[in-house]
Amino acid sequence: AMPACARRSASNGSALRPAEARRWRRNAGLLRFGAAFGIVLTGAAGTVYIHGAAAALTSELFHDWRLEGQVGRGDWRGVATCSLGDGCELKLHAEGPPGNISEAGAAFRLQPRAPGKTHGPDLEFAASLAPLAREKVRYSAGIRRTFRGDGTKFSPWTSSVISTIGASLTQKGPAVDAQVSQPISKDLDVSLQFRLAQDRKRAVLLPSAGAEASYKVGGGKVVGGITSQAGGTQVVVTYRLG
Repeated sequence: AMPACARRSASNGSALRPAEARRWRRNAGLLRFGAAFGIVLTGAAGTVYIHGAAAALTSELFHDWRLEGQVGRGDWRGVATCSLGDGCELKLHAEGPPGNISEAGAAFRLQPRAPGKTHGPDLEFAASLAPLAREKVRYSAGIRRTFRGDGTKFSPWTSSVISTIGASLTQKGPAVDAQVSQPISKDLDVSLQFRLAQDRKRAVLLPSAGAEASYKVGGGKVVGGITSQAGGTQVVVTYRLG
């Protein structure tokens, strides 16, 4: 179509020469191409910025995650732990038989630090959902304190002993537990556990004791454990990754 100025010139008796008309069409085409290129460039820059910001945010959020896996004879368990700084930790877990998830949950751990002290008690709050269990929603709140041997009171061998005592409250009732861990070698660790829980519905005490040994193999460790409680004795062997 002829531009308005050309139509006005034609109506006045003078029309654009062919060279001027071609120059006008070329300039108009360049103008349209420049506008389209600018729009595309602006959109691409915005897309790159958004993707870059998302990648930076993802890296910032997930660079402190630690993944662990556990595979046994009849089930599996996966744990993802994120350090949030200032003694805080978020832990997500899922477990179940092969190909299914029977339980999933989250736990928040806080380690307050008093002025001038490096270690304090750990506070943990956890909740999980088990759709196929009788108690579908489970929750707990607990406090734990860890002590590390210094090798000065008994012998240098005790410098690597780690002992933990704690108390917790669940929907079933309160419980106290204790654990002592000792590295035997660079690859072998052993631990002993004791737990005393109260079932509020049956008004009985449920003691349990166990022992566990782990040996590093490849990128994980083989863990063998035995637990004895009122219902009998259970032996479990698993391989843990991470």
